[in-house]
Amino acid sequence: MYDPQTDEWVQVPELRTNRCNAGVCSLNNKLYVVGGSDPCGQKGLKNCDVFDPVAKTWSNCASLNIRRHQAAVCELDGFMYVIGGAESWNCLNTVERYNPDNNTWTLVAPMNVARRGAAVAVHAGKLFVVGGFDGSHALRCVEVYDPARNDWRMLGSMISSRSNAGVAMLGETIYVVGGFDGNEFLSTVEVYNPETDEWNDCTKVFSFH
Repeated sequence: MYDPQTDEWVQVPELRTNRCNAGVCSLNNKLYVVGGSDPCGQKGLKNCDVFDPVAKTWSNCASLNIRRHQAAVCELDGFMYVIGGAESWNCLNTVERYNPDNNTWTLVAPMNVARRGAAVAVHAGKLFVVGGFDGSHALRCVEVYDPARNDWRMLGSMISSRSNAGVAMLGETIYVVGGFDGNEFLSTVEVYNPETDEWNDCTKVFSFH
């Protein structure tokens, strides 16, 4: 755990379950680690652990309804959403929402496209899910979830297919950085304008030597 006040890293207790490809999300000043791959990498996990940075302890919370790894995870309006991923190798379009008040997971409307390795951004009270991998190909497609309507809607596609990309909001713009297009790692950056539903290419800001 990094302390910016002292510019130091502090050792904290280890995870309760060995895993990789888990989702990580902060919610109510605690850190949640959701799903992931088992140590053999053959199947997803349902486990959800929560870290209290004040007490520096891990505890269990309710398990997911569906095993999943490589899911997109984020917080919106006091809930945690776990989006897509894969049970083993089969990609999922299912979405679960966690309510910390009663420690329960609820399945909400599924995405239009099953995907793992997608990126997710929150903007204007909605979830924007970008790219990913459908089991055969990296994806260009993008969809948005409206929790008030509990539905998904397809948006304009990216210029490039990409899975396992980085995503962040900057102002009113969604930036998607790098990723894998099925053949090579990408150095390109795309920006999405929600007002026009359009993606634009940025100059290549990274170069590999």
